[in-house]
Amino acid sequence: MSYEAEEAEFDSICDYRDFDYTNMKYMNPIKKGNGRNILIKTESDENIIVKTPNLKIVKLLRNRIGDCYMDLNISSNIEKTESKLFLKFIANVEENNELNIYNNSTKWFNNMQISYDTLDEYRKSSYSISPNGDIIFRVKYNKNEYKHLKIGDVVNLQLHIESIRFMKTRYYTEWIILELNKIELTDFDFCDDSIIMKEYNQLFDKSSNIESNLDKVEHRKQQRKLEKDKQQRLEERQQRLEEEQRLEERRVEEERRLEEERRLEEERRLEEQQRLEEEQRRLEEQQRLEEEQRRLEEQQRLEEEQLRLEEEPIVTKLKKDYFKKKKLMKKKSKKKLIYGDKVKIWEN
Repeated sequence: MSYEAEEAEFDSICDYRDFDYTNMKYMNPIKKGNGRNILIKTESDENIIVKTPNLKIVKLLRNRIGDCYMDLNISSNIEKTESKLFLKFIANVEENNELNIYNNSTKWFNNMQISYDTLDEYRKSSYSISPNGDIIFRVKYNKNEYKHLKIGDVVNLQLHIESIRFMKTRYYTEWIILELNKIELTDFDFCDDSIIMKEYNQLFDKSSNIESNLDKVEHRKQQRKLEKDKQQRLEERQQRLEEEQRLEERRVEEERRLEEERRLEEERRLEEQQRLEEEQRRLEEQQRLEEEQRRLEEQQRLEEEQLRLEEEPIVTKLKKDYFKKKKLMKKKSKKKLIYGDKVKIWEN
């Protein structure tokens, strides 16, 4: 069995304790077997290789098409800090993979945007937790090269983060062993495998009724599952309540903002109305003053005209036919006719 990772060249081994996740580059999906793979490289097109801390083999597996997998116990009684850092590294790689699938889904999957909920539902994590709380990490290996391995061996590895593997109902990160070094057990203090089954063995030792003990074990498993489901529901409910609270806060804030805008708009409207009313009053006052000025000037003009007419007599030269009408044709001298307070003078 051959792997693409074994044929690829790489320059150096990355340190998982100080790994630069922004240096991960994702290639376009390629068809591989009954699925598709998204190869993972560095920005300089190198393979990403990491060296693991010391891990213990707890299971060796082969699937139905012949691929071999190794389950490794990350939880040890020593190097607790290293175990936590390595687990954090694995989780961060998977989160970064999921983020890039989301960001590139329209490009990779026929313009279809895949939601985070769907990605979470279909993601198969590279690590899991055993019934006794151990963290189990699954990697791929070539059985022909490591036939000497057995459960309980302690090893450290050079792992290639090869690709994201897509199947019909799931996707997962493929971690492939490039190099394996076996460590002597005398140098380390890992959890004994017998501890994993200690709880079950005690049940069998206390009773000869195996069937009853199996029922108790199954009951305990069911209780754990129920507790886990209950905890998950509580967390989901808490998240839902927090989300509702955030939405309510945003709604209240939006109403407050709209109310403030309405208040400011009303103030602007009132100010504009007052300005217009003031302008109208000013114009009316100006018109009144101008009208009053015109009236006074007209009155003064009339008074002056009246005074001028009173002080200056009006002299009119009458035509001769006027005397015919008045029967004054025989008048030889100037006469004065008085009409009210005005004196008119004429000639024959």
